[in-house]
Amino acid sequence: MTKAEFQYEGLLVFTPVSIKSKVDLSSSSSSGIGEHLPEFLQGNPDNPSEGFEEHDLHNYLKNDRFQPDSLRSLVSEITYIEYKSESYSEEEAYVDGRYKDVHIRQLETADIFILKPDLALLRGKRATVEKAISAIQRIRKADVLIEPIIFSPDFLHNLYYRSEQLFTNSKIKPREITEMRFEGPDSISTLKTHSEHINSDLQDIYQSSNEGQIEFLTRRYSVFGLNTVVQIQKDRLHVKTSKSELSGLGELETMLHSIYLCKEITEIAAELLDKNFI
Repeated sequence: MTKAEFQYEGLLVFTPVSIKSKVDLSSSSSSGIGEHLPEFLQGNPDNPSEGFEEHDLHNYLKNDRFQPDSLRSLVSEITYIEYKSESYSEEEAYVDGRYKDVHIRQLETADIFILKPDLALLRGKRATVEKAISAIQRIRKADVLIEPIIFSPDFLHNLYYRSEQLFTNSKIKPREITEMRFEGPDSISTLKTHSEHINSDLQDIYQSSNEGQIEFLTRRYSVFGLNTVVQIQKDRLHVKTSKSELSGLGELETMLHSIYLCKEITEIAAELLDKNFI
């Protein structure tokens, strides 16, 4: 990647996954991903390509003037791999004064942020993320098992009631809930409530519903002093930049803030699961 600045497209929606591997997908060699995953090389209509490209986030640090240092140190912990899959469609186009059939190239991409040997966040359209996971498992065969990390209703219940306690040792500070959806006493009914000042009223509503299973929870967190809103669903985390104080940041800083928050939430879920609390 030769861009002068880090850029991304689309929403900041992350799929957390656990990685069980006999080899370390995060390459420590300067050659990058070639040791483990095939490098992406552009194909052609007769032979469309699929592969991976590793990016060194350190290349962008000189172009982003951001604080705190914790975000800079996060760069050293991340292995950033981009999954690419191309396809071609044939369409009729007017070229050089006449109509003829041309091939149109489409490129699907998904970002893979490996945070630990056993933890990664994938960003992209759901179908492309699933293709990326399938490609890695197909290529690595028995070497790798990738499984989604599920945020169970019990975990969301814990986030609702015990958020302050859960983040005691974190640099992330939970703030107010801005949106929540949960089942009511009737299994076919769903209550969706949202407000900028929801906490006091929501507790009464939630308790009166017999504390039905939470489908998703949207909460504001302070991430290094910046309010950041994230929606926590069953298997995805959506950082809502338009409702957060991230608009003045560069794209790399915005991405790192989002990754840091999602990493903290995912690790807390994994810790509770290990302790059989959820």
